[in-house]
Amino acid sequence: MRSGRDTEAALRRIDELAPAERDVLRLLDTGLSNGEIADRLYLSAGTVKAHISCILTRTGCANRVQAVVLAHDAGLLDER
Repeated sequence: MRSGRDTEAALRRIDELAPAERDVLRLLDTGLSNGEIADRLYLSAGTVKAHISCILTRTGCANRVQAVVLAHDAGLLDER
């Protein structure tokens, strides 16, 4: 069971993400490729790649999997 403290820490890490970056982060959980995410959000694959890069940089995550775990901990994936 997650503690409220862990959730708060995760929320702080994703707090500065732009709405479009949050949308991309939610779709990372589905295992879609950049191109598939782009199709779902009506973006270019390059834009999705840029959003993922920003997500990783702003949250301090090393990869997509860590970003998805962080989103889960923050409750972001519950908002779908």
